[in-house]
Amino acid sequence: MVLEYDRVGQPTGKWRRQYAVQVGICARKIPITLRLSDVPIGLIYTFWNDTRSLFNIPNEYAKQRVFESLLATRFRGFKTTLVRRFITKKLVRKPKNKKEGGMDEEVIDEEKLPWQIWPSVSKENWDAFVLQKSKKEAIEIREQNSKNALHKQYYHHMGCMTYDEWRETWVSEGVYPTSLLGSSTVPSDSTTSTLVSRAGDFFCSLHSRDKKTGKWSIKAPETKEMADKLLN
Repeated sequence: MVLEYDRVGQPTGKWRRQYAVQVGICARKIPITLRLSDVPIGLIYTFWNDTRSLFNIPNEYAKQRVFESLLATRFRGFKTTLVRRFITKKLVRKPKNKKEGGMDEEVIDEEKLPWQIWPSVSKENWDAFVLQKSKKEAIEIREQNSKNALHKQYYHHMGCMTYDEWRETWVSEGVYPTSLLGSSTVPSDSTTSTLVSRAGDFFCSLHSRDKKTGKWSIKAPETKEMADKLLN
């Protein structure tokens, strides 16, 4: 496996998702009671060396920084999932049944605690994590974060795909603003890789595709108004 990088230094290509899975595995090996700043640097280097060996990544500082950034995101995300699913109970996962292709083990797992699901999470660490997240300060931070989330105005509709992966679709289906595609009106390699801008990517990411009609649109009026200003 050879991981590719796009023009701005972000992972891309056929191995990008497997790379993300590998980083997620590394993140779940970090003790959940720690902050990322408290993780021994030697452990992070071990994760990086194992990952770059697996994906044949050059030992370059910029690529290591990209790895560490994704590792931090995955680690925070894992801890947030643990809190919402097992402590505050705000995240409810609907178990699959056999008609949906699920297995009995998946249903049983919903009744298990983290230390029974993930081998990297010990019972002692889980008990300490619950105590840590049940303190007044931690609760106040969660409540403030929830309030901040309510003020979020603009939502991206990209799923797990990157700008680079979406861009060809946006261009070919006429979503990408023609004013940002230079003089070319026909999608080509140069159009989708060089004649782009952050504003154009952001504009497209605000669109969602109607499942019935297949048409792209921005549903929220405030978001539509803001998006239109990007083109003026």
